[in-house]
Amino acid sequence: MYRDGMLNDAQLLAFANTRLDRPSGLVERLPDPDTARRWLRTELGWSGPFDYDAVVRLRDAVRGLLGARIAGRPPGRDDRAVLNAAALPLVAELTTRWEVMQRPSGRDQLCGQLAEAAMSLLSGDVDIAECAAHDCVMYFARTDPRQQWHAIRCGNRIRAARHYARTKRG
Repeated sequence: MYRDGMLNDAQLLAFANTRLDRPSGLVERLPDPDTARRWLRTELGWSGPFDYDAVVRLRDAVRGLLGARIAGRPPGRDDRAVLNAAALPLVAELTTRWEVMQRPSGRDQLCGQLAEAAMSLLSGDVDIAECAAHDCVMYFARTDPRQQWHAIRCGNRIRAARHYARTKRG
């Protein structure tokens, strides 16, 4: 869950996977502000204000950047511009305990924190992949170099299809 402005890689990938352009059609998990608010609360623990259009734009840019990274291409200029624009500068603030705390400045702290998490993931050493199932376009962090599918069910579908094709021929 969301803690101290830090989102983990799994949360960012879940955010990126809220729009899937599958061969069977588009799957949009944030179709409107109310649904987005529920998803953000449930999946990220976010309960503050947010700009729906900015969140959707950022999500699409993150998907584009993940795809470029996986393909070994440089980041696209437009996607990079959206991500960089969403990143919020930090400002120092004195707390009641005489400590200095860094906090994001600006109105849309959600986009800033999502952008920060995306930059960390995209520039880090995490092995990001796209599911190898032909009808799945989910991004995931590989936990094993041989891992091809984001979920067991995708691997099971592929293995079942291969088995069916072998037995049907025979």
